[in-house]
Amino acid sequence: MLYACAAATALVGYGVHAEETEGEAKPISVEASVQADSRYISYGFCDDKKPIYTPSGSITLYDHLTLGTEAIFDHRGKYLELHPEAAFTWVFDAEEWNLPTTVELAVGYQYEYQAHDEDTQFVTAGIALPDLWIEPSFVYERDIIRDNGTYLSLELGHTFEITEDLTLRPSIAQGFGNRARVAAYACDDDGALEKAALMDTCVKLEAEYALTDYLTIGGYVAYSDFLLAGSSMRDYAKTYNESVHDSYNFFGGLSATLTF
Repeated sequence: MLYACAAATALVGYGVHAEETEGEAKPISVEASVQADSRYISYGFCDDKKPIYTPSGSITLYDHLTLGTEAIFDHRGKYLELHPEAAFTWVFDAEEWNLPTTVELAVGYQYEYQAHDEDTQFVTAGIALPDLWIEPSFVYERDIIRDNGTYLSLELGHTFEITEDLTLRPSIAQGFGNRARVAAYACDDDGALEKAALMDTCVKLEAEYALTDYLTIGGYVAYSDFLLAGSSMRDYAKTYNESVHDSYNFFGGLSATLTF
């Protein structure tokens, strides 16, 4: 799974921060995007310190059901992963449902084809409160094939509308893994890390600019480390990738998205 700070944060690429539409739901909307990331980060661990590229596309029906796929390529253009996925989202508007604040819910499924590892599948669920100033979101992710690992992510952020077309969003996210998820990424010889534990902390700043009604460009910078995870996991993270000798990562990315 890929996403900048934590694999689950974007909920299979859709959902928890789903864009609301005014008026009637669109029968069909289509999105195509390409993203470049300076490093490949999974659950705070650096899988590759060289850039990766992720083209993706999706179709959304009546603003609720999204079907899509994304592919991941390394800096040489070699295929690494393919992620066919589906997500169902629902927005409970505060006024319409007589709630204290708007609630966004999402559930998702993703199949992960691997070029150099065993294929697997994920199920996800998430909730977000986008109208609050701190915009909290919580995501649950479960690997149901390869290692039965569970990963949880809590994110707090705020979106600043700088202009009508430009937004900035600082955020901080904290991950937690069950025993299977931690052991799959951080298993030492004496088994000291084979236990449920806090995992990566990620601080991120995102920017988006709408060039037209259909084209948006974006970028982000981020810092990730195992700040609350304990020294054992930080020590393992330093040896997870032989070309990376620190538990922390500074990274960033650029993207372009077409929406119709």
